[in-house]
Amino acid sequence: MVGDTQTVTGYLERAQVARTMAENGRWADAADVLKQLMADVKTCKIAASNREDTESRTAFLKALEVNLKLVQQNARDEEDLHDAMTRQSGSPEPPADPDVWSKPSPPLPISSKFATKKTGTVPRHPREVSKSTSSMSSSHAQNSVDSKPACPSQGILPPNSAGESFDASAYDSYIVQAVRGTMATQTENTMVLDDIIGMHNVKQVLHEAVTLPLLVPEFFRGLRSPWKAMVLAGPPGTGKTLIARAIASESSSTFFTVSSTDLSSKWRGDSEKIVRLLFELARFYAPSIIFIDEIDTLGGQRGNSGEHEASRRVKSEFLVQMDGAQHKFDERRVFVLAATNIPWQLDEALRRRFEKRIFIPLPDLDARKKLIETSMEATLKSNEINYDELAARTEGFSGADMVSLCRTAAINVLRRYDTKSLRGEELTAAMESLKTEPVRNCDFEAALQAVSSSVDPDTMVKCKEWCDSFGAM
Repeated sequence: MVGDTQTVTGYLERAQVARTMAENGRWADAADVLKQLMADVKTCKIAASNREDTESRTAFLKALEVNLKLVQQNARDEEDLHDAMTRQSGSPEPPADPDVWSKPSPPLPISSKFATKKTGTVPRHPREVSKSTSSMSSSHAQNSVDSKPACPSQGILPPNSAGESFDASAYDSYIVQAVRGTMATQTENTMVLDDIIGMHNVKQVLHEAVTLPLLVPEFFRGLRSPWKAMVLAGPPGTGKTLIARAIASESSSTFFTVSSTDLSSKWRGDSEKIVRLLFELARFYAPSIIFIDEIDTLGGQRGNSGEHEASRRVKSEFLVQMDGAQHKFDERRVFVLAATNIPWQLDEALRRRFEKRIFIPLPDLDARKKLIETSMEATLKSNEINYDELAARTEGFSGADMVSLCRTAAINVLRRYDTKSLRGEELTAAMESLKTEPVRNCDFEAALQAVSSSVDPDTMVKCKEWCDSFGAM
């Protein structure tokens, strides 16, 4: 099998969890666990010369794929049977708000007699999940799995840096799986803050709040205790999400990237549990960074006429966790970083909890020039390109607009030649010759005609006014 003993045991425990879910009729949960397990096994690094481990991984992946297909087929069969019985019995439609419904009891076995009477058809029996995943283990792994019943969330969460395992027995496995999907213990991104063009104030605050407290923790005591939360406000495309990835990579922190959909559930009360578990895991795997993109979709003003009661409960739990009243003296580092394009819609209490509220402006002249130079760095280009002139002509462009302009100019090399009528070897030869054709001024001229700024001036002004009124550097 692939990897060391601990890794192998974790894989087998997760396969056993999926099997237990399938045996209990939880086909969707079992499919999610199997998909995540297959992704983790595929990314497990092994030496190319180790033929035995390579063959074991291939066989294990094939077994997981077979089981995944069986689980998915059973889920479809169960759904078809449920639809047929619903249509026959005339069951009412669910209410418009599924949040008020409680969780259903586990499905009871349906006898052939009942199914024939109600629907006129004999129900299909669920296909038995293959046991090949459990039979592939070594003897020590079999003993650890078979000696005790599998916990629904067992094997989903990795140990922290101290080798401790998180006790998730208080949460349903799908809640643990949902939060696990937002977590990255080791980011593959090699970007650092210095790679971000512009935004010097933001980089300084992040350096003080995240990086320095890990290097010299004895300095950050009392009034110098590091900042716990920051919101970046600005128009789209200015690099708010990019800087979150950079600080996570530079600080080697556990990174949670969250959106409003990650924190929502159709079951009453489970959305609050997801929020609570998110912060508990962040503290357990500290130092951690929780990045919430489009925070306005999660933390809008409370008390609006169209606000649902479930949404208010989630906001309340989020405010409690951010305030950290029950963890006031917890020194484990958890930093909340958020981004929004419409900061004026944030709830007042949530705004207060973000100790730093920083405006992200559009790139200035020097930043736009550097953006063009950096974007074109790996592309063959002519020396005739005037970067100063291009930067001056792109006033009002965001960082994303500048990258789009450079990409359009690069593809305009192809548009200078008629390749629509070429086929086969002629097309291949033409494309090979275009690889040595540099990007010229005329390509940028055509790109400037095709690409405009995506930033609404009114949004820019409103963001600036909000930060002037409520900003905190």
